[in-house]
Amino acid sequence: MRLTILNQEFSLDSQKISAIDTIELIREKTKNSTLIFSHLRIDGVDVFHEHIEYLTANLAEIVHIEVIMVKVEELITDMLESAHQYVQGAIPAIKALSDEFYKSGSDQVWVKLEQLVEGIQFCQETSQFIKQQNAKESHSQYEVLLDFTNEVEVLMEAVQQQDAILIGDILQYEILPKFEQVSAGLPQINANEVVSNDLN
Repeated sequence: MRLTILNQEFSLDSQKISAIDTIELIREKTKNSTLIFSHLRIDGVDVFHEHIEYLTANLAEIVHIEVIMVKVEELITDMLESAHQYVQGAIPAIKALSDEFYKSGSDQVWVKLEQLVEGIQFCQETSQFIKQQNAKESHSQYEVLLDFTNEVEVLMEAVQQQDAILIGDILQYEILPKFEQVSAGLPQINANEVVSNDLN
């Protein structure tokens, strides 16, 4: 099995090395890089999450693992684009979910709410990542725009109370306006980013 990291190639024996060992080797070889780990490209397939699980299930058949490293600015732009796509698709779903909570509190409605919370967590993680990277000053607006801390606190209180009507209200009057704000803000930010990159 071949492992390519930052233009270096390593030959690994997939019979003797584990998925965890492989990930540890990747961490060791990338820890001093100015680039940021993005994902693994395994035999041409881009794997963004659950790397250990993927490697564990497929290690014996894998021929080539390529570690994809990117500049911080590039990764932030990709994350913002993903957030924008998610938010745009979620807006009509939030409207519908709010109506469903007003009408009933079926098990299916709670599953949909859990999926929404996972999406909000992705936005929160993007906000935190930008904060941690201390990226250029213009990125501070991304951090603020994608911060759902207040909205999540209010929503979680209503969930603990199992108050379906209150959850419907929060979705309608707290979460939905925040999503609309993010949807309106991200395209403008990304457009500015493209102009900035073109000038540099």
